[in-house]
Amino acid sequence: MGMTILYAFIRPFEPVLLFFIIPMPVIVAVGAFVAYDLYRAVTHRQGNIGSAGHIGGAIAGTLYYFLKIRGRL
Repeated sequence: MGMTILYAFIRPFEPVLLFFIIPMPVIVAVGAFVAYDLYRAVTHRQGNIGSAGHIGGAIAGTLYYFLKIRGRL
């Protein structure tokens, strides 16, 4: 998830295909996946470990972008 967040920050309006059919900007698709992981972590659906790992990766990717690539937080 960290790499996808990083890609979304670098090229936010690059089109991707959701389910190989629906075109949308990367930032929207990644935002939806992060929101889904947050929902799963809060509601404890089917275990909490996978969602927590994805959320941690999203936070790490966001911090890396703002601290290393842009040089500010």
